[in-house]
Amino acid sequence: MVPTSVDALRQYIESVDLLQATPAAREAIGIVLEPPDLSDELLELWRELGQVAIGTLPDWARSMYGFAKPPAEAMERDPVRQLIGAIDMAFESLPGVLEARERIELRMRA
Repeated sequence: MVPTSVDALRQYIESVDLLQATPAAREAIGIVLEPPDLSDELLELWRELGQVAIGTLPDWARSMYGFAKPPAEAMERDPVRQLIGAIDMAFESLPGVLEARERIELRMRA
């Protein structure tokens, strides 16, 4: 059954007892937050974005992984938009990114 309201979805998520911070899940989140082979400049931006992502997690999920709640200013709209713009510009210069965006755009038009 698909929940039909935000409250029903919240109740469902709270009732699920299978969500765990397993070793595999911890390894995966570690790779997502600290991807290998990024330049130091890009890694710094990526870490900031990781804090924003962590800030969107519910308290129980942050607690399960041992993440602290990011400072409120890290979650403000304008700084987040600027961060996403900076990451977008940084990634644009990587090989294959422009081509991938063009393919996505063509699919969206179809």
